Amino acid sequence: MKKFKFKLKPLLRYRSFQEHQKQLEVAAAHNEVKACESRIAAMQRASMSTGDARDAILSDGMDAARLQWFNNHIQGLSSLRVFELSRRIELEEALTRKQQELSEKAAARKAVENLEKRQREAYYREALRVEQRGVDDLVVLSKKRF
Repeated sequence: MKKFKFKLKPLLRYRSFQEHQKQLEVAAAHNEVKACESRIAAMQRASMSTGDARDAILSDGMDAARLQWFNNHIQGLSSLRVFELSRRIELEEALTRKQQELSEKAAARKAVENLEKRQREAYYREALRVEQRGVDDLVVLSKKRF
């Protein structure tokens, strides 16, 4: 009996490759979201520490130029934080799109795998049927001799 050969094996390998590429893209997008979140947290901490330093120095007395510098620095960190928050939203939307694409690629690969499984089962069922027919013919021939 010949071994089963799936003729769409290159297509299955290509679909698996595409799925793997999408997995890598999803992982990269997820890392970008995490990095953006860490930058937001770092800006929040920097803003808090600058505010605390300003308050500590302000209690001892501070000139107007230095106070203005602290306020400008805090305002700059705040605007950067707002920018990073909007960027995080964009990155999360991109991540969602990439996850959707990944699920589509996984479904396409799974469809080819299911086709292979059905063809393999049909092939071996037919081979078993042909073999059984041969055995039945042998039994009939051996009964005719006696």
